[in-house]
Formats: sequence, structure tokens, C-alpha cells
Amino acid sequence: MSGPEWGSGKLVYLWLKVEDTGCGMTYDEQNRLFSRFSQATPRTHVKYGGSGLGLFISKSLATLQGGAIGVSSDPDVGSTFAFYVSARKATPPAGQSMKTRPGPQRTESTEQAMRKVKLNILIVEDNLVNQKVLKKQLAKFGWNISVAGDGQQALDWLKGSVYWRGTPKNTHDRTTEEEEKEYFAVPSLHDVDIILMDIEMPVMDGLTCARRIREYEAQGLLAAPLRRQSGLNRQITSSVSPMSSFHELNVPRQCEPAQAPSRLPILAVSANARMEQVEQALAAGMSDAISKPFRIPELWPKISTLVKRISEVSPDVN
Repeated sequence: MSGPEWGSGKLVYLWLKVEDTGCGMTYDEQNRLFSRFSQATPRTHVKYGGSGLGLFISKSLATLQGGAIGVSSDPDVGSTFAFYVSARKATPPAGQSMKTRPGPQRTESTEQAMRKVKLNILIVEDNLVNQKVLKKQLAKFGWNISVAGDGQQALDWLKGSVYWRGTPKNTHDRTTEEEEKEYFAVPSLHDVDIILMDIEMPVMDGLTCARRIREYEAQGLLAAPLRRQSGLNRQITSSVSPMSSFHELNVPRQCEPAQAPSRLPILAVSANARMEQVEQALAAGMSDAISKPFRIPELWPKISTLVKRISEVSPDVN
């Protein structure tokens, strides 16, 4: 550590200690522990294998780094291993400071972004453990989580949602005012922003369910509530002169009158992550796909892209 390659800064020592509550060792066993081709007892070799070189090499490396390694142990109590190595503080080049350069401003964390929006999620999953775990993970953000055990249950659930227009009570020819009045007056109607759809399920699998949902949409039986479809357009037209050209307003393309009504977002959630399975899911009507297992932060970019009211408010949410 005193050679010129280590510089001439102040000498410091780095210390690391690890404790366990294992079987421990006697004093004689500790004395043999760091020797070459030696283990604490013959039982160690029989049970765990090894050549008895690991701790000898660790001792050699610690010595080369200007440090040392040791152990303290009591039988049937546990052991404490510790080592230290030496180093030198670096000195900055002449005229320069060692202060850290100011980095970019810290962006909003994924969890903060997820807590800011209140979503309605339908989980379609047949595995009870997966249902409970995913529901608990998403509910902690304040989201409203519903669960269906297979594709048929999901379709039945949707028929009681604000998307369903196939019954006289929720028919597609109502005005926006009539639909909004019913939406706020009848709390029994489920709201949904996105479906997390498993693929392999009994009764009705995810691919079949996605196809049925797209068929319902094509038939006009399933569609986004009018309050969502017209809300942004009403906001735009109320503040713009009637003589203004649509393209002069520079509004997002999803607001153009010629665009088809937005579809209910369906995110395929499956362990089948190969390209052909993903393509099959998209062909069946899924909006996107994510493979199991996944972490919740990996789910957020998918959701924030598919749920229009998130991307409209925060275009750079990803």
C-alpha cells in the first residue's frame, strides 16, 4: 500500500464484519481455519465439501491489501468473521475539486407517480395466490382492484361495468348527460381503466376472452363511457374560436374526430414470453404484454402508456 501506484493521500482502513448464529467452533478449530488445505473438522469436508483453500486465500488477499482477517467463535452460539484492508484517500488534480458534479434534478419516483392517479384495475387470474399477491401490491397505491377467476367471469363482470352498453339500462344511444347522471347515481356499476389478463385459465382462457371483448366493441355492446370520450373535446372547443382549424389547435391525434373510439386496454400477463406467444396475444386483441414474474415498477410503464387519461395528463410519464 505504500507504493507510488497508491498515491500519497491519507492512509485509511476499511473494516467489514459478518456475524452468524450457526454451530460455532472451538478454539482449536479456529486455529486451523486459515491454514492451507485445512478445515475446521473432518465433518466439514464430509458435509460441505471443498479443499480448505477458501479462507487461506482470503487471508492472503487481506494481507496483500495491507490488512488482516480473523474469527471469533463459540460452540453452539455462532461466529464472527471480520477483516480490514488499507487504502489511501485520493487527492484531486491541481486546480480541481473533488466535489461531486451537480447531476440532473431527481425525477418523480415510480411509486409517487402511481399514487398520484386513482385507477380501476380488473385482474383476470385463476391462481388464487397470484390473485391475492397482485391485488395487495396494487391496492397499496389506493387503486380499486377487482378480480375474476377466468375469462367468462371477466365477461360477466364487464356486463356490470360502465363500459357495457348491451342492456336497456346502459344502452349505447344515451346522451352524455344521461350517462353521467346514471354513472354517479348508480354506484353498482363497476369502473375499469385496464384489464390485466392471464393467458392460461380454465373455463375460458385469456386469448378467447380478449377476442370476445373486441367482438363486443365491434358490435357496440362495449365502449368507453361517453364522459371519457367527449371530455377532452369539450374542454378544447370551449376555449377555442369556432373559426379555428382543427390542425391549427395542435391537439393530440387521439382527439381527431376521424379516430375510432378508444378500446378497453387489455394487458396480457403470462409466463409465455416468447415472441410468438406475444404476437399471438396481440393478434387476439391484447393491447400489450408483460411476462411473469414481474416487479410492480416494470408494470407501471405499460399501464401509463395504455390508460389514456394518464398519458394525456403526463405525456412524458415513461
